[in-house]
This record gives sequence, structure tokens and C-alpha cells, in this order.
Amino acid sequence: MWQRLVRLACFFAFAAAILPGQDPGQFEAGQIDMKQRVALEDDMLNTRVQHLSEDQVYGLVKLDKQHPDVLEKVLHDDGVDFDLNSEIEKKMRKAGANDEILQAIWAAGPTARNFKGATLNSATGAPLTSTYKEAMGYKTLEQTSDPDTKIRMAMEFAQTFPKSELLSYVFTQAAAAFQQKGDYLNAVKTGEKSVELDPDNVYSLLIVATAVSEPSVVSKASDSAKALQEAQTDAQRALDLSPKLAAWPSETPDQFAARKSGLESTAHAALGSVAMQQDKPDQAIEEFNKAIALSQPPKASLYFRLGEVYSNTGKKQEAIGAFSKAAELGKGTVIETYANQSLKELRQN
Repeated sequence: MWQRLVRLACFFAFAAAILPGQDPGQFEAGQIDMKQRVALEDDMLNTRVQHLSEDQVYGLVKLDKQHPDVLEKVLHDDGVDFDLNSEIEKKMRKAGANDEILQAIWAAGPTARNFKGATLNSATGAPLTSTYKEAMGYKTLEQTSDPDTKIRMAMEFAQTFPKSELLSYVFTQAAAAFQQKGDYLNAVKTGEKSVELDPDNVYSLLIVATAVSEPSVVSKASDSAKALQEAQTDAQRALDLSPKLAAWPSETPDQFAARKSGLESTAHAALGSVAMQQDKPDQAIEEFNKAIALSQPPKASLYFRLGEVYSNTGKKQEAIGAFSKAAELGKGTVIETYANQSLKELRQN
């Protein structure tokens, strides 16, 4: 506490110095008056909060932005209790903050502080550091739901920050958006860019494996065997990396276990799709059943694919059971329609 008092006292003594010939009652445009300085000092010295609030930081910036080195030290030593966003950025710029001060505010915030300066962790737990502009760009991208907007923002990010440590995960966001649109070819291309930057990016490995193993993609491939091999390799690598996955700081053990199971389920589903197209029905059935066991809740699409394998191998009752479950879980979706059609055909034969 005494160290904070001494540091802040020195800060205010330095910041409040009046230039020769300057009227003690007047300050440079944009700075606050002496009463406000004293009030802010008292607030900061008497407050019991652990980190500086948004209002306190705003006051510090407005107090004397001409000495960013002093301000940055205060921010670094005390931290702030908020994360910088676009609205707070506008507010701080209005008070006089430049890019260096804004970077210091971002680095002092809970997200960057808790990740030891990182914006996020990679799938295997490596901290990914960034500037505040990169961090806010990624956060906005991640929260965007419209796939076309997400793709556009990801490409703009790549052009603006071509060396960013976040770029592999930016491409993951874009690949997932292409996949959401049903544009599997671009999902594969973008996912492969992501994996080139981070070979341990499990999310992109699974997007590529899932998209490449889509029958519509395999049928258009110049070398279908090679495409299926790529899907198999990527899915298996994702499973091999599974033990190295790290929990997010905000995750409970149960949430982490559920996320990990979901990723493993996706990998087994891709392997099942590969095996089905390689005419290996027993292996396909095994992989789809593993995918179903790991998925919570079970997905209608997995039961539908399992039903297809059973149907193609003449296992009528097993196929009826799988398609019935697919129709139940996929109620109100196109999967219910396809599953009911398959059930009708099976029951007529």
C-alpha cells in the first residue's frame, strides 16, 4: 500500500508541475483543474479496490497524457478492472490517449493480465499475445454470427495483421463460417492455411477433416483416395493432440471435459465418413458409434450416417433403429425428412 502511495504521490507531483509563467489557475486545454486533480488523487489513494476502475484511468489519462511513461507504469503496476473495447477506446482517445497508452490499458486489463499478456491460448495451451487492436479485432470477429460478415472480417484481419499470432485462429473462424455456408471447398482451403500456421490447431484440423470427408467434396476431388487420406490424417492428428488440450481459464472441469469430448466425437465422425467411402463398413460403424457415445447431446446427423452404413450392408433392423433416432433428434430439420424417407424405403422392402 505504501509503495502505491509513494508512486502516486510522485506521479501527481510530476503531472501537476506548472510551466514557468503559467497561471496556476489555468491548465493546458483538455486537462482537468486542480480541484479535480486533488479529488482524483484522494479517490485513488483511499479506494480499496484491487485494480484501477475505468473512471480512474480516464481521469489519469485526462490529467496528464503528456507523460505516457509515468501513466504506463501506474497501469502496469496496479492493473485495471476492465477490458478495453471499442466504446472505452473512444472514451480514452477523447481524453487524450494515444496508441501506446491504449496498449498499456489493454495489457493491464483482466483478460491480458490473466493470460500473462495473451489474448487467448492456443488449443494446446500456448499463450497467444497481441496488440490491443488485434485483440479487439479478434474478439469482434469471434462474436459475429453472420458467416459472410465473419469471412470478410477475417480476410481484413489477415491483410491488416499478417504476422499476428492470432492469425491461425482467425482462419479457423473463417473456415467455420465457410463450413456453415456449405462451402466445403473454401472451408478446406482456409482451414489448411490455419494448420500451416499452427499444426496443433485442433479446431482447424477437424474442420478440414470434416469438410474433406464430405461425399460431395470427395466426388469432386481429382484424387479421391488422396482426399480421403488427408481427412483421415487430420482427424487422427486431432485425436492424438487431444491429451494435450488445455482448459480455458473460465472453464470448469466439467465444461472442459464436455468440450474435449465434443472434439473427439467430431474426429471419430470424420473417420467414420472416410471409412464409409473407403468401403470399410465395419470400421465406419465402429467410428460412428464412438462419435455418438462422445457427443452430448447425440447428433441426429451421426445417427443418420450410421443408418446409411447399416442400410448399405443389409442390416435392416439396425438401420431402422438408427434412422428412427435420427428422425427423433432431428425433428423439424431436413435430417428428419431424409430419415423418414429412408425409413419408408426400408419398411417397403
